[in-house]
Amino acid sequence: MRTPCTKSRLGERLRVRELYFKKEFLQYTGNFKERGAAHVLHKLKRGVPAVRGAVSASAGNHAAAMAYHGRREGVPVVVVMPVGAPRVKVQSCEEFGATVLLHGANMADAKRRGLRYARDEGMVYVNGFDHPDVLAGAASVAKEALEDVPQLDAFVVPVGGGGLLAGVCVVAKAAGKMVIGVESDTCAGFSAALAAGRPAPAPVAPSVADGLAVPVVGYNAFATAAPLVDRVAVVEERWLAQAMLDLLEAEKAVVEGAGASGLALLKSGRLGALLADKVVCVVLTGGNVDTAVLGRCVDRALAAAGRLLHFTVRLEDRPGALPELLGALGELGANVVRMTQTRPWIQMQLWEVDVTLVVEVVGRAAADVLTRSLEERYGARFRLEPIPE
Repeated sequence: MRTPCTKSRLGERLRVRELYFKKEFLQYTGNFKERGAAHVLHKLKRGVPAVRGAVSASAGNHAAAMAYHGRREGVPVVVVMPVGAPRVKVQSCEEFGATVLLHGANMADAKRRGLRYARDEGMVYVNGFDHPDVLAGAASVAKEALEDVPQLDAFVVPVGGGGLLAGVCVVAKAAGKMVIGVESDTCAGFSAALAAGRPAPAPVAPSVADGLAVPVVGYNAFATAAPLVDRVAVVEERWLAQAMLDLLEAEKAVVEGAGASGLALLKSGRLGALLADKVVCVVLTGGNVDTAVLGRCVDRALAAAGRLLHFTVRLEDRPGALPELLGALGELGANVVRMTQTRPWIQMQLWEVDVTLVVEVVGRAAADVLTRSLEERYGARFRLEPIPE
């Protein structure tokens, strides 16, 4: 699909002249990976000599893209996933018509199996972030954006394996535009490669941006992007949830952590005034986020913005004590979201009860007023949980 590249009012809050979003989460399978999959399969179908099909190891967006476009192009696709891959992802690929092989405990095992299978069956192995035709397909993101918004000065591109960055760099730099890559601090593979002068392993930690968790970037991707990219920056995990919430509220867009990393980088202020006078395109790469994860991200972002407070008050275990607390919260404009009670335990007196609440307020100023009021009223019996930075 040719996805829209639209101006966002979020640019008014950030240090840029104008902000545009390239909305790749609107692809049929919800991710930009369709571009590379569509291109490589289209070429395979028309290639000489003909091949028997394509094989990929993936447990995520690339697998779904290959399966979907394999069916569209009439090219047999085999997807190799680790044994523990989520059933919903296995089922999705099967519904698109791909053959799914479950093998190994991790993606490294699955990739080795995929390479052997492709060799033995006379099929082509397609690396989801390093096959040259995948890189070329990804480049169409920048091509479309520049056709729609010729005045763009810069692209901000999420970086996992590096395929999208490579494709965008080739198109954008040919047009004289700036390109900035962004990685999560939980897996800064491209930064590690730049430091080493070649693809090198980077440590990986759990992240809401799981789509960026590639420990070793692609060799073709690195060779293509490294000489062209203007800067690769790392963004801390805490900014990802806030960017996801901003996109949900301002753009009515459900975007996964990896997809929101470009906006997260702008929010973090790490780029300083680098883009202050620039018309910037941030690529929102995908929207395939688990609903439970999305809920936790929203809560974390609301807490960081001072719109959710989590605290405990130790009350006398007597009639009227709880209504008094709730009445005080109501007077302060707080809405109770969750509440639990813990009755006497080792560190508590027999006539005490701990009431733990999560309340919603309108913003940081209201949160400060509520906190001061409860501290004055309950003193040491009031304990506020730390707010994420």
